[in-house]
Amino acid sequence: MFIVSNEKIYVSGKNKEHEELRKDFSSVSLFRFELAKRKSTEAITGLFRFVSASLKDVPAEAVVSAIYDVTLEKGMLHFQEDQALYRDHPTKDGGHRPAAFLAEHRLFVKNEKLHYEYTGKCLDVDAKTLRRKESEDYYPAFLSVEQ
Repeated sequence: MFIVSNEKIYVSGKNKEHEELRKDFSSVSLFRFELAKRKSTEAITGLFRFVSASLKDVPAEAVVSAIYDVTLEKGMLHFQEDQALYRDHPTKDGGHRPAAFLAEHRLFVKNEKLHYEYTGKCLDVDAKTLRRKESEDYYPAFLSVEQ
């Protein structure tokens, strides 16, 4: 899957206005998906991983995600993602911390255009034990629309 994105993260001001550009993730990214229909359950499961991007220092490098709960209903492809291990997640001070995402993906056609919607929950990860806890970080849904 190719994603061409214009994704910018801002620090919000007192009135929730964009005060300062924190990070510009705008790029072209390539992800590889591998799926299989399981004989034991008839469920579709698999994995996907980041392959390449035009952005330097991509947080998703060397991250593999499990895919499950794959459904195709009413014209919408839907699946869940669970990132394995952890990624280097940017911090406010310009550093990085270990984090992973649990996410929901939806692909659907609306007004004759393909839409891709990603809703993710960030988890802080203890790099030694790989235990996870819900992060205080909040990310709104990411929506990409075919041009």
